[in-house]
Amino acid sequence: MQLFSLFLCLAVGCQEQEKTTKPEVLDKPTLVKKNLKPKAIPTKLPAVVKRKFDAATVVKNIVTSILKKDTLDINITKSEVQKDGSNKIHIEGDAADNATVSVLLKALEGNEQLQKVYLEKSDDNQQKDNPRKIFSITALYAPK
Repeated sequence: MQLFSLFLCLAVGCQEQEKTTKPEVLDKPTLVKKNLKPKAIPTKLPAVVKRKFDAATVVKNIVTSILKKDTLDINITKSEVQKDGSNKIHIEGDAADNATVSVLLKALEGNEQLQKVYLEKSDDNQQKDNPRKIFSITALYAPK
């Protein structure tokens, strides 16, 4: 090992390395100024837009949640909201029996977004292979 270091010393030369000094730091750096225009800052922030759901979607979600919650044997065939601004809802469907329709009516009446829930008609299905009750319900949608 000593031979190797001796060889290196002779090949490179036994010179002491000079200590490097740090360059002096300037007191203030020089800045190059460019003609930049300031960005325009909006004086008025845009209002937060609330997402509006149409009444038909809300009513469909209400009825679907009631059917799932109470596990009712009901098929909704028609669910629509009048577009004349009155928010009158018309729901049609068929159920296993009158008691099931009654449970749906009570649940709709209990919803705070629906008012004046009425059973318009409840008839027996004329098909012998499918003895279900056909019903029609009306209500008024009153959004919060």
